[in-house]
Amino acid sequence: MKTVRENIQANGTLAGSAGPESERREALNRLFVSHEVLDSDLINHYADYARQKSQLLQTAAEHDTDYATALATAMRSPSMSHLSDDHYREMAAVSVIARYLGTGTMILSVTPSGYQFSTPNSSWGGSGQPEPHFAEIYRAYTDFVPDPPFLAICERMKKRIVAISERAKRLRQDALELAESQALQGSCRYTTVK
Repeated sequence: MKTVRENIQANGTLAGSAGPESERREALNRLFVSHEVLDSDLINHYADYARQKSQLLQTAAEHDTDYATALATAMRSPSMSHLSDDHYREMAAVSVIARYLGTGTMILSVTPSGYQFSTPNSSWGGSGQPEPHFAEIYRAYTDFVPDPPFLAICERMKKRIVAISERAKRLRQDALELAESQALQGSCRYTTVK
């Protein structure tokens, strides 16, 4: 739950790629399922915790769907049309989303001694002029004009980021408290003596 909270606050997403839904779901499951057998057995011993964790996973999946929609919208925008490489479009679109979620910005700084190009997830720098694709990506980022549906998705995601973060924090505390208890509640095939 600590990783869930940190990722959602830092990146605005948990799965966050332009990949297929199945890959995004798998990424979410990796974050939420620490051990396949033990996690599936939680409901038998800590039903309330298991339900809350399942609800949080559902909320995260809804958030991921909104993020994927925002990403696709940004990547299809006119400001991205001059970028021929999908990776560059995704880099600009992710940075646009981060800007509207308040989780990061893109910066291109050029001085006589060199340049610095950074996105919310990476940074490059060097002497001389920046690579031409850095300037193109930055232009796509700065030229992006959101439409009302895009802004509505971002507003929904901002609220959901706060909710996911708070719920993950509470669930982490609950898990720590449950782990300290001396007795295992409930029963299952693993605790039944034959």
